[in-house]
Amino acid sequence: QHSVHVRAMDVAGNMLSSPCSCVLWLLDTRAPQANITTDSVTTRSETVVVRTSASEQLSGVWYRVDSSSEPRWVPAPECEYLNFQVVGDGLHWVVLWGVDVVGNVQEKGFNYTWLLDTTAPTVELLRSESLSAATKETSLTFTVQRSEANATVWWAVDSTGWTELLNTESSFMANVGGDGTHVLRLKSADVLGNQFVNS
Repeated sequence: QHSVHVRAMDVAGNMLSSPCSCVLWLLDTRAPQANITTDSVTTRSETVVVRTSASEQLSGVWYRVDSSSEPRWVPAPECEYLNFQVVGDGLHWVVLWGVDVVGNVQEKGFNYTWLLDTTAPTVELLRSESLSAATKETSLTFTVQRSEANATVWWAVDSTGWTELLNTESSFMANVGGDGTHVLRLKSADVLGNQFVNS
């Protein structure tokens, strides 16, 4: 903080005993440090909402998503929460620069990343015999192969309800009753809720 004191003096040399005016101002050349406090996430939503914070009061922030050519400006107080919309599975990132109330701009941007996953996990049925072949067996063992190790698989025969196959299990036994054609149905889902159904 700086100040200027002013005294008045006439042509005869008479001077006020105390300053008649005082000007105060604050010099601020330090750039703010803005960041995103929301934890990095894996999501199936193409829109991500994050919260920002800063080392001092901001007039707003600039940000750039992925490889977009032009940064976007968001003034305060709207910049406390930001939402980013992206397209395409994979890793996405944003770079954030804070600007304080006197115009100092953050020199090194804050980087934030998140993973977009909208792809359902597939499940493949592995069995040596042809499923279309006739058999006299009423109990058949099937082995499944998941595209994602932690995906949950369910199976059902004909119109029966779904039976869960734990992600630590890779095979199950299906029982059928009555001659004729039977249908084995499979579905799988990952932890984000992306779901695959194969009838």
